[in-house]
Amino acid sequence: MVKNRCAQLCFLVFLMSFSAWSVDTTQIEEVRSKLAQSNTQPDAAALQVIDNFWRKSIDQMMLTEDTDEMVTLRQDLEKFKGENSLSFYASTYLKTGHTHLKVAIDTVGKWQQNAKKVNVERNLMILITRLGGVELADLVMGKLSDVDLMVRYWAVRSLTGKEIISQLKSDVTGDEKLTAQIISALEGYLKNSSDTLPLPFAADFAAVMNTTASRKLLYVMADRRIEAYMKWAVTDETIDAGILKNMGKLFSAVTDPAEKQELLSRFGQLYSCVVQRYMLGENLPQSAKDQLVTVIAEVEDNIISKQIPGWMSKFRIDLSKNMPMDKDYEFLFGTAERAGELAGRLGFNYGKNGSGKIRVSPISLPPAPKASVAEDTSKTAAQP
Repeated sequence: MVKNRCAQLCFLVFLMSFSAWSVDTTQIEEVRSKLAQSNTQPDAAALQVIDNFWRKSIDQMMLTEDTDEMVTLRQDLEKFKGENSLSFYASTYLKTGHTHLKVAIDTVGKWQQNAKKVNVERNLMILITRLGGVELADLVMGKLSDVDLMVRYWAVRSLTGKEIISQLKSDVTGDEKLTAQIISALEGYLKNSSDTLPLPFAADFAAVMNTTASRKLLYVMADRRIEAYMKWAVTDETIDAGILKNMGKLFSAVTDPAEKQELLSRFGQLYSCVVQRYMLGENLPQSAKDQLVTVIAEVEDNIISKQIPGWMSKFRIDLSKNMPMDKDYEFLFGTAERAGELAGRLGFNYGKNGSGKIRVSPISLPPAPKASVAEDTSKTAAQP
């Protein structure tokens, strides 16, 4: 009897635990199965089921103190959107979600800053990212200036994902006004933030969208990175491979002479900064040197060797043999008196100096600081 009673109690505890960790999904599963692949608009009963599921799930996410429970609830909300993003069901699901997510974001935003608030806000941003609907974009644009790095990170991810790009470029779901708002929000973020982790996603977005406005995001990123290199304050050097390769993809896409000058001069200056940092940075941590080698080699393989006939991976050979890179650097980038092969072949310059004279070669980095540059540890902050 005692054993049976203990078993019953354990089973009861298990049931209570299970019910606390989940919202009943029976009805939403039935609605999704019925409508996700059909061309039928959800009726009033289906709308009520969708609304109830969102309301209960979001309420529970905001009430729970348990991170695992919060993640489970979030994943269920992701799951029941369905796989057919263009269905009437998915559209209704996201429209309903927008209502509940907005209330949740506004409510949590008023909470006192503590661990629970941070946890809820991060999970809401991840949820919006995973749902991948342009209908939700307005909810996260304001979060690009949030105090929390992870919230900003996921806000960028949510605005630059492949699904978002596809929807913005689509003849069916494209929205020029919303596209302009997203690009403007990202531009403001890039100009006012020192974050590095989201830059690869913003760079991919800028290049794939490939409009005059979106390409400007790459120029803003390049300017920011060049400034950091000049101050010997740059971190996460590997991200520059993505920025530079995305810029390289646009060489043939940009036909306006003025914009082509903007693109190519920034590309040349940023790549020059990477190479110079490696050449001059004797006191850099080994991890930074390794990152620079990666960027130099990737950009050389993907862009330089294709643009400069006979280049034959000169930098990679220098690096592999531990040889000085000075001569090959001058050949590619030139000197104060002579343009290098890069500018000569592609037909650009590096802007004007203080006297108004055209620069035929990149600006040189100032002497490296004697103290070792501290390694950046911010990458751990944005793990999902």
